[in-house]
Amino acid sequence: MTRRLTAAALAALIVAAALASLGGTAGAKSKPMKKTVTMVDNYYSPSKLTITVGSTVTWKTPVDIGDSHDVKLTKKPSGAKFSFISPSSGKKVTKTTFQSPPYASGPAKFAVTGFTKPGKYHMICTFHETEMQMDITVKK
Repeated sequence: MTRRLTAAALAALIVAAALASLGGTAGAKSKPMKKTVTMVDNYYSPSKLTITVGSTVTWKTPVDIGDSHDVKLTKKPSGAKFSFISPSSGKKVTKTTFQSPPYASGPAKFAVTGFTKPGKYHMICTFHETEMQMDITVKK
């Protein structure tokens, strides 16, 4: 009987060590992240981003931005919602899509919180649709 208990305890330790090496326990949720994307002359930096559900992404502009730029969500997983400060009212709103106001000078920023659904999100600058695009991958 003692051997069985020792073997079971050893097996439990091995499983616990394996889970710890993976960075957590099975089924654990990742913490929301805060990431910044810079809108520079005709591109987003970075143009690809991976975040967790509930994260906040802030798009910012430098002082000398050059052309006008914005951020418009064009593709998202079904049912995704976002929170941000409405440029027109100055109040926090929750919507199923977003588009920042155009920025022609900086510094300025537009922060979006939530990203409630895992999946792929695609954004564009409506002034430079073919060259200024970015993708965000949201994971659990």
